[in-house]
Amino acid sequence: QMERAAQIRRACRRLSTLVDNCLLSDRLDTTAFRLQLDHAPMSELIDDAAQLVQWSPRHQLRLDVARAPAEWECDPVLVRIALSNLVDNAVKYGQPGAISLIAQTDERGNLRLSVGDEGPGLPAGAAEHLFQRGQRGEHRARGFGLGLWVARRIALLHGGGIEVAATPEGGACFTLVLPA
Repeated sequence: QMERAAQIRRACRRLSTLVDNCLLSDRLDTTAFRLQLDHAPMSELIDDAAQLVQWSPRHQLRLDVARAPAEWECDPVLVRIALSNLVDNAVKYGQPGAISLIAQTDERGNLRLSVGDEGPGLPAGAAEHLFQRGQRGEHRARGFGLGLWVARRIALLHGGGIEVAATPEGGACFTLVLPA
């Protein structure tokens, strides 16, 4: 019963994320949309995303927040959605193994929230088109191709962006960059 309850929680979480992405996708296009800035504890920003990895039977979480600030001014609801989308993609597309979630500030004072997996990585030239609405990776996993598009829009609304790089393990690392 415990395992079934966990499966139900995961399915509900997945459905909730899908609904959030669909609704947010439409909201981001309205001229009346505004960020709801607040000082959010770092733990609140990363807890939902970390939980997605912990629920995956194929992955282990490598969490590194030692160089992260205690809190960050942002729209916490949107940042949690963006980070959860990045982690959800790592869980869907990454091979079994570790998924790293790293929060830190860089030399310019920007917050960098990085999500890395252990493969299969991205084909050359594929990174840019993945951020287009409705696009999905070569390895067709479930989804509608909104996650990376929404994550990038959230980053841009904050004045930041998303960077993509290969990981030493052969996978991909997506970094949400939020300016100070």
